[in-house]
Amino acid sequence: MKSQLLIFTLAFLLLYTTSCTKKTPTTTGVDFTLDLTQPANAALKKTSGSLISHEILIMHFANNYFATASVCSYGTCTLAFNDTTAQITCKCHGCRFDINGVVKKAPATVNLKRYNAVLIGNDLSITGS
Repeated sequence: MKSQLLIFTLAFLLLYTTSCTKKTPTTTGVDFTLDLTQPANAALKKTSGSLISHEILIMHFANNYFATASVCSYGTCTLAFNDTTAQITCKCHGCRFDINGVVKKAPATVNLKRYNAVLIGNDLSITGS
């Protein structure tokens, strides 16, 4: 009976500690361009639009483009841009970040990685390390 309890406890701890690992996304050496005339990128043509490409969350807000990591710095959940509040949200744990990736609501304590977003004509260049 004690061995069954020990096995159950160890299994529970293993599942609990691995189901919500806190890891920072490791996207590095980012350098790509999106053609905003392509249908796949149409969301970025309108103000308040957003999309995820190459593991980067790209947002068009207030006539500017912003780019951050697309995975929450607290867990492993994919983020979304809320154009009403101009915040990046995590539906898994309720974390919130401003449009520049700065933590606004815990449990996250680490800001999101931010990337450069530059529009030249219809080409949006995303770069960063």
